[in-house]
Amino acid sequence: MSYTTLSIFTPGSKWDGIENGSAEWGAIFQETFAILAEHGAEQVGNFFVPGMAANVSIQTYADRDTALRCQAKMVEGGYLNYQSGGEAISIEDYVGIVS
Repeated sequence: MSYTTLSIFTPGSKWDGIENGSAEWGAIFQETFAILAEHGAEQVGNFFVPGMAANVSIQTYADRDTALRCQAKMVEGGYLNYQSGGEAISIEDYVGIVS
């Protein structure tokens, strides 16, 4: 069974002072995606929402603990600042739970 997350985040301190598109930016970008790959994260969607001045990301992981370990590594490494994050379930599953 997979675990789906929906996260709202802004860039972490690792990105401070980094010029967009620079070699250093590219290296940090690759590190970020290496962490996701290390935890088996599959990107369902990733969006920038101007009205929130934040990114919204939907990802699936093998399980909850793997998702939490990945998120913790992102925060500890200064890659991301999570504003909100949690499990995302389909509306069909939600209706089944609350009915």
